[in-house]
Amino acid sequence: MQQEQNSKSEYRKGLAAAVGSSALWGVLPIYWRAIDAVDSWLIILYRILLAGIVCFLFAVYRRGCEGVREPLRQKGVALRYFVSGILITLNWSTYIWAVNAGHVIEASIGYYIEPLVVSLFGVLIFRERMGQAKKLAIALVFCAVIVMMIHFKRPPMISLTLAASFAAYAVVKKKYAMPPELSLLYETMFQMPVALCAILYLEWTGKGALSMTETPLQYVLLLL
Repeated sequence: MQQEQNSKSEYRKGLAAAVGSSALWGVLPIYWRAIDAVDSWLIILYRILLAGIVCFLFAVYRRGCEGVREPLRQKGVALRYFVSGILITLNWSTYIWAVNAGHVIEASIGYYIEPLVVSLFGVLIFRERMGQAKKLAIALVFCAVIVMMIHFKRPPMISLTLAASFAAYAVVKKKYAMPPELSLLYETMFQMPVALCAILYLEWTGKGALSMTETPLQYVLLLL
């Protein structure tokens, strides 16, 4: 009985997280366009560095230094999060570039296709079973994707890249139940030194965000 209640609770949390993420992704294009004076790849560098710093400080505050280090001692964790970090960076990069390059609709379609790819991976890789209602939902999404492809008159490569990279990211992370702040920290920490060096070099040579932003507010938005 208790296990069933816990399962239902986890399902409700997962559903709320999925709906909340989708709502946030719907609003984010407005945010990225507000700082489109900054090159997309530079936004990614700042995002990697600052996300890592914030998660590190929060994780140390909640769990202490030992609590941050301990999970990394488990076999395969560091490699798995290195790979997931590459995949989510690819996803972030594609999304932000697409928005600032004027491909908002195609980017949005990517996150519409993504549940279809995740479901497909769930069936093929993890041998999960789908009920009739889920099969019907997947079929409707698949039909919608076909209509979108007919509209674009070409394979929607941006959409497919977003969907595939995020679905692969979900597969890599599925077996590791990690607190969010640790998860995001581990995904970014391998890339943080590269991002920091690149940002310092670009700012020092006058090619960084400080020289690109048109108002102080844009730089503040970048940092946020």
